[in-house]
Amino acid sequence: IVLNRDVGGAENPGLYVMSIEGGALKTIQHTAKVQAALEYVTDDSKSLYYRANDLAPDSYAIYRYDLAAAKRELVFDQKGIWNIADHKGDRWLLIKSLGSTQQEVYTYDLKTKQLEPVLGQNEVEEYDVQFGAKPGQILVMTNKPSAVRRVYSLERGKLTPITPDLTWDVDGFSIDEPRTRIYYHVNENGYGRSFAIDAKTYRPLALPKLADADNVN
Repeated sequence: IVLNRDVGGAENPGLYVMSIEGGALKTIQHTAKVQAALEYVTDDSKSLYYRANDLAPDSYAIYRYDLAAAKRELVFDQKGIWNIADHKGDRWLLIKSLGSTQQEVYTYDLKTKQLEPVLGQNEVEEYDVQFGAKPGQILVMTNKPSAVRRVYSLERGKLTPITPDLTWDVDGFSIDEPRTRIYYHVNENGYGRSFAIDAKTYRPLALPKLADADNVN
């Protein structure tokens, strides 16, 4: 199990691993005045990637940690508040936060170290992104083209809406691991409603019926 742990409300959590049976925590990184957070565990479970602001207080570097060898390797250190939004093979979708409502989106190739701008450069917009089911496709949640947030398909530089034109914002979305289904969540007058669509055809999919509840996620 990979977990974050803070001490005494310092708001500088460290990163740890522990056996699923419990027992002692093994420290990956916990340093005074430094925040560390998990990005993802690799598909083979041999390593994980995490970010930490240990090189500069106002910037997050990204590290690879080998679980068997208990060694870390710096893999990305460009200045900025970075996080990995999604990964597919050796490619990352990176978000660089410039403010609470301003994000830039990039792709990054782990092998070539090539960082490519995708969205948000020279503008003040909010973006949430994941890789789509189709080659070269990026799923984007934004309210840039309309008055409410929707999920779009970004292909060859063009945004095409894939969720309906609703009165309410889409306030979260995800795509499953096989990249066959897209799930999204709408806040409808204070009530959470969840939907699913096919990741390639965007056809609506039925979800199990749940009892009405406020803020269901």
